[in-house]
Amino acid sequence: MIVDYIDAHKEKLGVEPICRVRTEQGVAIAPSTTRQATRPDLADACGANAVHTVYVANRSVYGVRKLRRAMKRTGYEMGREWPA
Repeated sequence: MIVDYIDAHKEKLGVEPICRVRTEQGVAIAPSTTRQATRPDLADACGANAVHTVYVANRSVYGVRKLRRAMKRTGYEMGREWPA
């Protein structure tokens, strides 16, 4: 509800002033709460979820090398440096 209000009025009033007034009224909300996820954020989240899924599917015992190979077998091509 609060985020919807901020989204509706952020162009006219700005996010930080709305959050400051809400905090003074006793309803604290961080300005970062209203931030939309970016494409790289979503890609990182999907990749992390895929790694976790493969890790759990292999009884949570695989190390880095075996997990990377298992990821490749399931169709996820990731380097060791992911996420950079």
